[in-house]
Amino acid sequence: MRAVQKRANNTTGTEHKRYHLLFSRKQALYKKLSLRAKRTSLKNFCTQTKNPYGIPYKAIVKDNLLPSDLFKIMDQSEEGDSQSFANRILQELYPQIPIPFQRQPQNLTAREEAFTKNEIARIMQKVPLKKSTWL
Repeated sequence: MRAVQKRANNTTGTEHKRYHLLFSRKQALYKKLSLRAKRTSLKNFCTQTKNPYGIPYKAIVKDNLLPSDLFKIMDQSEEGDSQSFANRILQELYPQIPIPFQRQPQNLTAREEAFTKNEIARIMQKVPLKKSTWL
C-alpha cells in the first residue's frame, strides 16, 4: 500500500490519478477488513475453541482450574448437581451469621401530631406564589 502511495505522489497527470484511485480503493478495502476484524474478534475468540475450558475460560478464571479440580481441592465429593455444588461453595465462603434482633419498646417511640387546619393555612399564606429566586 505504501508503494502505491509513493507512486501516486511521485507521478503527475493521468498516472497520478490512476495510482491515487488504486491507493484509495486499497485503503478502503483495508479499512473495511480491519473494522470487520475488530467487530468479530471476541466472537471468533470464544467460538473457535474446541475445549469448553479452553482459552476463554482461562482468560476469565486465570488459575486454570477445572470445576472438578475445585471440588477436589475443597475435599468434596463430586456427587450431586451443579446447584448443590454452588450452594456448598456459597455456604463455605459466606456462612450465615445469626444477627441478634433487638426490639425497641413501643412506648419509647414518640409519635408526631398531625398538622391542624389553622397551621396549614398560616404556612400557605407565607408561601410565595412566584418562583423563588434562590432555586
